[in-house]
Amino acid sequence: MNVLSSIGSQTSSALLALAVLVATWFTIKCITPPNGTSKKVEHKYEDRITRSLRSDWSSSYLFKFSIILTVVFTVTHAAVTLTYPDPPRSICPRPHILAKELFTWSWNTTLCLTTIVLAAMLRLNAYKTLGRSFTFELNPPKGGLVTTGVYSYVQHPSYTGLILLLVAFHGLFLRLDGGIISCWLPHTLVGNWYVRCASYIAGLVWTAIFLALRIPDEEAMMRNLFGKEWEDWHRKTARFLPFLF
Repeated sequence: MNVLSSIGSQTSSALLALAVLVATWFTIKCITPPNGTSKKVEHKYEDRITRSLRSDWSSSYLFKFSIILTVVFTVTHAAVTLTYPDPPRSICPRPHILAKELFTWSWNTTLCLTTIVLAAMLRLNAYKTLGRSFTFELNPPKGGLVTTGVYSYVQHPSYTGLILLLVAFHGLFLRLDGGIISCWLPHTLVGNWYVRCASYIAGLVWTAIFLALRIPDEEAMMRNLFGKEWEDWHRKTARFLPFLF
């Protein structure tokens, strides 16, 4: 009976670790430009995000840093999941501090992983719908204004998907109260309510700044290109959530 229980536990851990790696793949796909670099393209419409990076996203150090951090956090999380509750001390020097609901199947892991996959599918659907027109810099869309598919419901489905993905990613991989980061944080910071709130607020502020800079630039370009056609579509559809906002 103990043997069967052990096998069942190992299988469950392996499936969760696999789910984490699948979420990793989706996350990387969502932060990687679908059409490669566009640095050879002369950008008629400059946006403030690209200007602040002083290069296109795929060539920026921030992009490379984001990929490295994503892989480090998620692969380490998967390794701890496989060996929980006694992971190698080289990965987590203080395993007693880990929160069980983050490294075993629970409502938290199920909700976060499901959200990451569904949010990624929404963003990747936007990639597919726009095709070669989807770039991380502001470029005139090829073939005219797209108002079909997911764009018949929301104007910025890729941003909706990205925001949901980032929230779920933070809720599973960047938790300061028992997450993988807790293994290396000073004891006084682990589980500190103020520190945890500050981490969430920092993420929300960064996202708000990005949207506040990028969306007005993008919408100004679209209004300039398509005029009344864009204004009619803009008036009839929500920005992020169908029929709401």
